[in-house]
Order: sequence, then structure tokens, then C-alpha cells
Amino acid sequence: MIIIVLSVTPPSVKGDITKWLFEIHPGVYIGNPTRLVADRLWKRIERTIKSGKAVMVRSAHNEQGFIIQSHNSDWEIADFDGLQLMRRLPRERPKRESPSVSNQTKTSSTPCISEFRLPKEFVILDLETTGLDPEADSILEIGALRIRNWKIEDVFHTFVASEIDIPEKISALTGITADLLQGGATESEALYSLEQFINGSPIAGYNTEFDISFLKEASTHYELKFNFDDVIDVLELARMKINDVVNYKLTTVASRFGIKCETTHRALSDCKTILSVLEKLNKKK
Repeated sequence: MIIIVLSVTPPSVKGDITKWLFEIHPGVYIGNPTRLVADRLWKRIERTIKSGKAVMVRSAHNEQGFIIQSHNSDWEIADFDGLQLMRRLPRERPKRESPSVSNQTKTSSTPCISEFRLPKEFVILDLETTGLDPEADSILEIGALRIRNWKIEDVFHTFVASEIDIPEKISALTGITADLLQGGATESEALYSLEQFINGSPIAGYNTEFDISFLKEASTHYELKFNFDDVIDVLELARMKINDVVNYKLTTVASRFGIKCETTHRALSDCKTILSVLEKLNKKK
């Protein structure tokens, strides 16, 4: 089943939708088309809605029982540990971009996986942060693995000294405390070192949209050159290849494949779990 909510949309868009869905309220449509039809309807909406707004909710085999897609909405979707949360966008986002930011950073779109083509060499990345908002929160820990032909070739890890107090719920979730951060690298030192470690390689991760959003925000303050155009989101791959899990948290998907997680919500151990999950998904047809 799907529900689509439209506002300020051209009549042609509504005409397309009413061929498949029933309008239960002005701008609110409900129906039960096939997944292929739903995908094509949404693509049609995105192409023709112009300045209008749209939100679609569809059934899914996950803990919440649904997934959300939005276009030109006042709300953005924040994926946290496999769960979709909605966050209202500020009326005016401050422009904090420096003149030195590369054109690649400014024009890159949100990374998503459309076709799975795994390169021979890539870097698995995971960040631990004080929260979900890249503009208001800080990076606490960075972990990365350089992978070549499915073998770990190099390892990167650092704590980041944060000027923001660590929320109690984050400390409880990650085990990261202020004491652990003492002697950690400054944000600029950590990110420049990470940039050198990645060295333009494709980036893989679990819910990469989250990690990339923090790197993009950092790029507005420092002269960084990450490859935002070549990203592998293992979470999206899991959603494409398996549907017999209660949710798509990393620990749940790992358990589905019999992978034991050493520690959860810690950057380097999560990177190793992501690698193991990716190996399993790569073999799954």
C-alpha cells in the first residue's frame, strides 16, 4: 500500500496519479499498486511537479513497516540506525560556504546506490557523532578501512576533540566519554588526515548519507576534497537484496548473516562489521 500527499502541483501530475490511486482528501491519494508502478509514479512526480511538494509513504519489510520518500518538502528524512525519522528543515539555512570549497563539493547530489558495481579498491568509513544534525553536532570518532580485493590493506582511526558536550544518551550508546576524547585530534587535523587516507577512493558505509552529510558540512569550513560522487551505501544494498529482517539496523542485518559484532556504535568495529555484511551481500544474488 502507498499514500501520496501533494501540494501546489500541476493538474497533469494529479491526473497521472488518479489512474492508479484513490483521492481520499484534496491532495491525499491511497492505493495498492505494484512496486514497479509505485516507483514509476514517484519518478513521474519528481520530473513534473516543478515547485510543488510531495511525500510518499509505502509499505516495507522493516521494523517500522514503511519507508518515506519526499520531494521539495519542508521536512527531510533522517535515517538513524536503519530507522527513518522526519526532521523539519530550517526556514533559512545559513550559507557558511568558504570561497575555497571545490565545485565538486558544491554540486554533488545526495549519494545513493543505483547500480551495484563494487570497485577493486575502496574505503569503508564510519563516524560517531554527538547527534544527527551536521550543522549543529560534532564528529567524535572516525574509523576507516582501505579495502583491496576484499582484504584490509590499511586502517585509520582517531578520536576528535569536541567543543560540544557529549549528550548522555550518546555516551550510553557509544561508550565514548570526554575522557576518551582527551588528547584526540582537532577536527581539522582529523579530517585532513582522513582526506589523505581516502585519497579520492570510493567511499562505502552503512547509511552513507549520514556520514557524507558531516563530511560535506566540514568541507564548508576546510579545504577538503572527498569523492562524493562514488559512494556505496551498504544499507541501500541490504534493502535491495534481503527482506526477511525485522529492521535494517547494522546489527540486525549482520545477525541475519550470522556475523558477530565485536562492539556496536564504535567507528572501527562498525567498519569491520560493514565489510563482513558487504561481503555477504556481494555474494547474494
